[in-house]
Amino acid sequence: MLNFLTGDDIYNHILMMRGVDPRAAMVLEGPTDCSALDPHLNSSQIYSIPGNGKPSVLRVVELVDLNQVKWVLGVIDSDRKPLPVRSDNLVQVDAYDLDTLIFSAQSVLSRVLSVVSDPDSRRAHLASSGCDTEFDAISRLARPVSALRHVSISESIGLGLDGFPIGEVADPKTLAVSLAGLIDLAAKRAKKPPKLPYADIEAKLVAELGTMASDDRGELCGHDLHGAAALLVRTAWGSRGNWSAKAIGQMMRSTLGCAQLMGTGLFEAIRRWGERQGLTSWLCPVCC
Repeated sequence: MLNFLTGDDIYNHILMMRGVDPRAAMVLEGPTDCSALDPHLNSSQIYSIPGNGKPSVLRVVELVDLNQVKWVLGVIDSDRKPLPVRSDNLVQVDAYDLDTLIFSAQSVLSRVLSVVSDPDSRRAHLASSGCDTEFDAISRLARPVSALRHVSISESIGLGLDGFPIGEVADPKTLAVSLAGLIDLAAKRAKKPPKLPYADIEAKLVAELGTMASDDRGELCGHDLHGAAALLVRTAWGSRGNWSAKAIGQMMRSTLGCAQLMGTGLFEAIRRWGERQGLTSWLCPVCC
């Protein structure tokens, strides 16, 4: 039922449930975010709830601040943008999104790859493609898609990049991505034709790629990383199964441990919020 609620609906739902569940509520952008963090939350004092996107989470926080409601925290992805509003009840993921934060957390990727791929195949591919690490190879494929995603959003083009099939425009052996093919396929997957000519979109994409920072955590969308990783696992890294982007994402979230989570800014921000509220937000200091 919560999948169809607006920010106002979620706020009212939290207040209504206070009569039977007095715990603090942490509103995240979606259910996969909840599944990633739930194992680490101190569920005796706090629970998570999916907010159905950033606008709904921000609306919940707006109402919480307006009505001075206690024990409600909103958590949003950065999506390459600064914190949109200042609130003691809002924290932002210290990466493009939560999936990117998990993907780049220490040892999470290596642990997943040890299960789904062959180490000798990975080493051979990295050597032939000129990459130092698996993350380097994955990010090389994901970067053009994430860059085009940013261009599409900033220019209001509306390209179809959700669940993008990177394998149709990339060569996993060389890690080369056809920018023209990427734009063409994204335009064909869009709900309506883009308002800009393909040449103009490609020029903006090239410019965007030239300005992307070296810190991939802030630049690359988690969905794009999952798609690139799945492609490499299936085609170049000796796959131990037909792994999809969705399956890779699920494994990443389930592999996240306390040691990795505690090294993030998100963990510390939520911990500090809990302390201000008189709560212990996480189980991690206890279980580790």
